Amino acid sequence: MKLNGIGLIPSSSHGFMKATAYQVWNTIEKVFRDNKESKIIQLDNDIRHVSIGDSSIVDYCNQIKSIANQLDNIGVTVPENNLVAYTLNGLSPKFQYIKTTIRHKDPLPTFWDTQFMLLLEESTMAQDQNRERNSTHVDHASSPSVLATEDVAPTVSHPSNRNNNNFRGGRGGGRHNRGRGGGRFGGRRNQQNPHMRP
Repeated sequence: MKLNGIGLIPSSSHGFMKATAYQVWNTIEKVFRDNKESKIIQLDNDIRHVSIGDSSIVDYCNQIKSIANQLDNIGVTVPENNLVAYTLNGLSPKFQYIKTTIRHKDPLPTFWDTQFMLLLEESTMAQDQNRERNSTHVDHASSPSVLATEDVAPTVSHPSNRNNNNFRGGRGGGRHNRGRGGGRFGGRRNQQNPHMRP
């Protein structure tokens, strides 16, 4: 069928007949309207089932807003509450706490406020993961030192024993060497007179 002002369109009674510009326009409009309805159904299905996957919050929300803008361009405006609901529905389980918090707010936050709250939650989770990673790294790095320290038996000196020995040797020299000089000086006398009887 030619669409140059006058063309041919199907006719129920006479095979084909010449069409006026008005009839051709009506045909084009009908085709466009059918395509529009099909496009609306497709975009509506897309926005209802979009999910975050591995995307960031910014990319995820931009995807939802892009679909909403396409619907708006063909005459279908997505209500603000629906945008928020679609956004929450597509989040992963790790956002469960913030999802519940937003859903219980009265009134429900706007789409942009919802995005801002999700960005804060995403940033907080990233910081927590970094702290856990750093803590785990420190623990593993110190483990060999701890194990090595536990394997080596500590050597403990007892200064009290040395004092007691000096006291015994210096003042009394043991049980048989009585007197004040029996320790140091008695030992010297024994070395000078090895044949001397006790």
